Parts: sequence; C-alpha cells; structure tokens
Amino acid sequence: PGLLALALQQGRRDHIAFDFSGTFYTLGDLDRDSRQMAAGLSALGLKRGETVVSILDNSWEQIALLFACGHLGAVHVPVNTAYKGEFLRHQINDADAAIAIAESHYIERIVEIENDLQSLQSLVYRGEKPAAKFSRVELIGLDALAGDQSSFEPAEVTPGDLAMLIYTAGTTGPSKGCMVSHGYACNLSKQMAELNRMQAGDVVWTPLPGFHLNMVCVTLLATLRVGATASIYPRFSLSNFWPEVERSKATLISLLATPLMLITDAPDSDAMKRCYGQIRVAIGAPFPEPLVQKW
Repeated sequence: PGLLALALQQGRRDHIAFDFSGTFYTLGDLDRDSRQMAAGLSALGLKRGETVVSILDNSWEQIALLFACGHLGAVHVPVNTAYKGEFLRHQINDADAAIAIAESHYIERIVEIENDLQSLQSLVYRGEKPAAKFSRVELIGLDALAGDQSSFEPAEVTPGDLAMLIYTAGTTGPSKGCMVSHGYACNLSKQMAELNRMQAGDVVWTPLPGFHLNMVCVTLLATLRVGATASIYPRFSLSNFWPEVERSKATLISLLATPLMLITDAPDSDAMKRCYGQIRVAIGAPFPEPLVQKW
C-alpha cells in the first residue's frame, strides 16, 4: 500500500504498470480494483491480521488481492496451484483461513478435503461457476467482491505488520509458512530494483507464479518502485518466449535456471533475431559463467 500511495501521489495514476499478454492495467486501475476487493472481503468478515488463502493462476485478480489484503491489514497466503490432497489441506489449515479464493478449475480439489478443513467458511471462485458441491463451505462468485468502497477506510499498516505467508516446498517435512512483513517485502524489492538496475520505462517480463516471492518482489513491487511495467505471462513456454519478449518490448526478464538454459539451447528464430539487443538484464539464479557466455 505504501508503494502504491507513493506512485499515486506523484501523479502517475495513468502509468501502465501491468501487462497480462496484451491486456494493460494502470496504477489507477490497481487503486480502484484493490479497494473494491478490500471492501468486498471486509463485507465477508475479513479483519485486520486475518488470512486469505488464494489458489490462483497468474492474473490481474491475483495482483488486486495482494493489495486488497494490504488495504485491510490482512495477510495474503498464495498457495502452489499444483497442490492437492494432504499438501493443500495442510496449508489451508495451517494458515487458519476462513476465506479462500480459487480458480474454478481448482475447486474440486477443495471439495475433496472439505471435511478436513477446520476454519474455511467461504470459498470465492474465479471463472465460471463450478459444478462442485460443498456441504458446509459457502461458494461465492468473484464478482461479489466488487464491494462498495464509498465508506471503506484502508487500515494503517506498519513495516512490521504481516503482509504474506509464503510456504516452503516441504522437502524435509510439512511446509512452513514464512512470515513476510510489509517492510521485508518492500526492502527486498528495493534491493532487487537496485541490483538489477531497473529504471523508469523498463518492462520486466516473467512467467513465474504469483505464489512465489520472486514474482511478488523481483517483478511486481520492484517495478512499482521505479515506475516500470510488470509483464506477467501465464506460465513459461519455450516456443512463445521470444514472441512474448518481442510483443511486450521487455528490457528485463526474470526466470529460473532451467528455462534460462532451455532458451540458450533452442534453435535460433526470427523473433529472437529481431529482439537482438533488446534485453538489458536477464535475472535468474544460478547463472554460471558458461550460461553467461551463451546469453
């Protein structure tokens, strides 16, 4: 919320801050939609310090939800969209969430574990109304969260207040929720913007998922900080990589190690040749010297 307020105070409401495969959103859109969603969540009973679980693909609503939680002083808990069964049950229960927001095509997974979910009361779906039936949990369409913000007053949050729970992979036991404060997220985004030499006018392209801190801090918050644009793709596609870089006019890309290697080993394409010199920084770890030379 602090970063958004700073950007709006500088008169940049019309700045195109987000690009979803050619659908663009401004800071003004973020302000309006996140406030509406916050008002809707408040009407559902969400209070300061409480958690909201999300099982969402990369989307505009995912971004609006993060800031809606910030407006309320609530805690955003984005869950890995591949999870089901015990993995999903553990994280929803551990987060102690009464409200969850999920894509329609993930709803059946929650129906299967409904009886084991201790706190969940309301499930908001994005997309078409699912055929799945719950015995106890209330099913609500995402449109219902477009609440009346005329009497809505955003909460005052401090740097030490909890912004997110980001769960670990659970390779050594049940996943643990990493407590990410507003100050931590903002400070990490500042470091990433400086480290990767981001500047106003840049376009940072990523297909990384919104349930990972990388996308939130390295792409989303860092671009807001410097006045750049975050271009967010649904998921990594080797065949669509260079066409997307060309379309988005990306100057920075944020990926992980395996896609970075796949890109360099793929055959040359016309789109790649047209993008020669366009990318100023490729972000990813690890980035060993042989991979640097290939790039």
